[in-house]
Amino acid sequence: MTPGVTHRRCRWRQWLRFAPAATFTDPWVDACRALVVVDVQCWPAAVPQHAWKWGEQQEWMAPSLDLYVRFQNILGDVQITLDSVSEQKAMVDHVFAELARIEYLVQEARGTMRALQTERDVAQRIVENVRQIHARANGEERVTA
Repeated sequence: MTPGVTHRRCRWRQWLRFAPAATFTDPWVDACRALVVVDVQCWPAAVPQHAWKWGEQQEWMAPSLDLYVRFQNILGDVQITLDSVSEQKAMVDHVFAELARIEYLVQEARGTMRALQTERDVAQRIVENVRQIHARANGEERVTA
């Protein structure tokens, strides 16, 4: 490898599990455990990228890795999460209200369709009765003629 030439991305993929417990009640203990994971991953990710030989000389693998982590306002993050949950709840409430409105409109449309069908049936019976009356009237005219 040549110094300064990028051949692949710095990446380290690994499963890690906290033991003896997945979490502790003290948020600072959990934060420090996360800090260890963040710090540990830097070296395996960076070494393959920055290891090279100077000609026929010794191979160098000493990247300078700095780590800066800031834990801030964990309760503020919880508040942001609660705000986003309340926004999502408002959206869900809105969707349910619209769904109820649409359901009401569908029920109203079904009622209108039933009323129209009833009126159509009545109109159909009227037409049939008028045809029968005309048929009888035409039959009586033939008999008298």
